[in-house]
Amino acid sequence: LRRDRGGGVKSLVLVRHGETEANRGGLFRGRLEIPLSQRGRMQAESIAPLLEGENPEVLFVSPLSRCVETARLACPGRDYLVEERLNNLDVGSWAGVAKERVKREEPELWRQWITSPETMRFPGGEGLEDLRLRVSGFLDSFSRGPWQRGALFTHRSVLKVLTATALGMTGESFWRFHFDNASVSRLILPEGRGWTLTLLNDTCLLKDFVQEWV
Repeated sequence: LRRDRGGGVKSLVLVRHGETEANRGGLFRGRLEIPLSQRGRMQAESIAPLLEGENPEVLFVSPLSRCVETARLACPGRDYLVEERLNNLDVGSWAGVAKERVKREEPELWRQWITSPETMRFPGGEGLEDLRLRVSGFLDSFSRGPWQRGALFTHRSVLKVLTATALGMTGESFWRFHFDNASVSRLILPEGRGWTLTLLNDTCLLKDFVQEWV
């Protein structure tokens, strides 16, 4: 599975953490500490051959345990760097709350989340602009850093905003990207050019997963 991209081409593999019970239960997670489910651990183990083929020199991991556990299972025995800029979107008081309950009890904010998430701020939490600034700084650090091949383990919202930022997409782009649990994507950075998306939401090694659309 290893690919030779030639000299001067940086690559960044994007991995969403494995499934948790909160994913199956339709809850907002935010920065709650939620462990992988048994299925999530199996998902993380199943993508190990793909990560080995990508041969990343460095692993960047969100500080939340579900991402740390995914990295340990997908890249056994590897060291990793905890990267706060890859922490999940802070959803404030919505953390741990069922999406159906938010839809019912806060219909205006829910409508904003579904139709124009870039314009909202979570009650007591962040807005997507806060997240964009974080991931923009991370991308800049990686592009200027000494590594050619990196992999990161993070969250759905982070992947959506990071990918849009890398590709120079502005405005309402949040719902234009989809990342399943334990999916693998890839950005490359050819010398003298901008970021290019070469793989998106690869789930071919997963046997069972739930798709979240909101």
